[in-house]
Amino acid sequence: MTISLLKDFNKYTNSNITWEIKDFEEATAAQNLTPDASLGPDVFPYASDQTQGLNTLNALMRLGKTDKSWINTSMGEAALSAATLGSIGTVGYPFASDNSYVMFYDKSQVSSVEDIDTFSELFAKAASLTDERGRNFKVSFNLGDGFYGAAALMSYTNGQSLYDYIPNSDGSYKSRSTFDSEAGLKGARAIVNLIQNNQGTLDSSFSYPTASTRTLATITDCSKVLQMKQTMGSNYACAPLPFIDDAMTTRLSNFSGYKFYGVNNKKLGNNTEKREIANAIAKFLVSEYSQHVRLETFGIKPTMISLQEDAKNEPHVAALNDQADAHASIALSVVDSTFWSQTGSAVVDIKTLAQSGAVSDAQLKNILSGLDAALKHNWD
Repeated sequence: MTISLLKDFNKYTNSNITWEIKDFEEATAAQNLTPDASLGPDVFPYASDQTQGLNTLNALMRLGKTDKSWINTSMGEAALSAATLGSIGTVGYPFASDNSYVMFYDKSQVSSVEDIDTFSELFAKAASLTDERGRNFKVSFNLGDGFYGAAALMSYTNGQSLYDYIPNSDGSYKSRSTFDSEAGLKGARAIVNLIQNNQGTLDSSFSYPTASTRTLATITDCSKVLQMKQTMGSNYACAPLPFIDDAMTTRLSNFSGYKFYGVNNKKLGNNTEKREIANAIAKFLVSEYSQHVRLETFGIKPTMISLQEDAKNEPHVAALNDQADAHASIALSVVDSTFWSQTGSAVVDIKTLAQSGAVSDAQLKNILSGLDAALKHNWD
């Protein structure tokens, strides 16, 4: 699709630019450009949690006032904020706001989504279902991954983060972690209960559901929408993340993330002509036209305000909107390079404790205290 959009760029701008396409994954953008960003693409996609790593590589060109104003007007203040790296400035053009996760479920097994609103309802439903060989259905939730585990730990924060990160213009930064708090402890205890109460039905890994996996529901990120549609076929459906408690007051939390196109500052250097072309290309790739093509082709949730009403027809977008309305989505656009590995390690430790038997608050607080210590840097 990107190649098609680039051809459209030439057509609509009366240009004759030739392209060299490189296989590039936005989720690992910093890794893909390490150690020398000058060897990478002139324009490349990246996810919000890759921003700091790319900035360290000097791979992100700062946007000018005109483009910042355009982003603010056409995409909104939240999108502009996500694209801005502290005092360093705005460093990306937002093109997608679905870098988050929802619950995919098999609608052939569920008469109403209200029957699986809470975790207890969801797991009870899975336990009540069997295949032709008498095997129970499963709920897949990859708790060993920091991307999911960190959000789960923040479920009792009413949409607030337990982690603060502030980059400075000189390349230094400071971060503050408060997982070792009452809210963090509640989140950790919820993970323990989730594992201990559902050992027969919880699959704490991830694989695409097929007929042989007997999967009722999968909690995972929206990058897997297309594959989910293909593997689930006519049974494909989406819902907001479940509520942790039956009172339906606390929903499993989620990160609200963005994806951007960045212009490679390290590669283009002071070449004014190429910088202008690269910026024009990046801006076209996030234009209303390009975002409409992505929405129609892949169901990708756009950042353009003008397209957001159309996007609601996508089941996963409707689920994301419901979660945001319930204060279950935490804005966490910039993180330290070790954030996901550290939180993932902490949740694996919680998971191991839960599988071994009774778990005390003291044991959980010890893990959370260690996580805080690992994530704190240079905070006054």
